Amino acid sequence: MIDDSSKWVSFHNAVAYVEATQQCHEELAIELLRQATHSLKIRTRTVQSSLRWVISGDKRYLDDGKDLEFCHKDVLELWPTRQEVATRPTPPKSKGAVWNGILAAIDEIGRNVIITLRAKDRNRKINDWLKSRGIIGQHDDATRTIQRVLRAERDAHK
Repeated sequence: MIDDSSKWVSFHNAVAYVEATQQCHEELAIELLRQATHSLKIRTRTVQSSLRWVISGDKRYLDDGKDLEFCHKDVLELWPTRQEVATRPTPPKSKGAVWNGILAAIDEIGRNVIITLRAKDRNRKINDWLKSRGIIGQHDDATRTIQRVLRAERDAHK
C-alpha cells in the first residue's frame, strides 16, 4: 500500500493504510487523517494532478486537479503496523484508588492488627475505613480487592 522509498503518500493510499492498520471503515479513516492534519500531527502538501470528473450525488464536475499528500514518516509513526503495536512495550499499570486506599488502611490500622484478625473481621475493618473516607460507596464491598492486595503484598515479600 505505502511505498517505503517515497517521502509522500497519496490521499487514497493513506486512507487505505489507516483503514488496514486501525481496522476501520473508510469514513473513519478519513476522519482520523483529518484530525491528525488539523492538530498538526501529520504533515501534508497539495500537489497538482490531472483534471478529473467528480461525481457527487447527481452532480458531475471537473475538480481543480489538486491532490492532498501525507508525509510517509508521519503516517507510519501515527498509525504503526499491527506487528509494531504488538512488540511495543506496554506502560506499567497504575493501581486504582481502591487498591491504594486498601494499602493506606493497612498502614493506618497496622499490619500486625490486620494479620492477627480473622479474614471476615479484617475485611470489615478495611471496608469501614474505605467507606468512612468515601473511597467506596456505603453499599460497596472491596473484599476481593483486599484479598488481591494482601496476596500481592505477600508475593512481593517472598
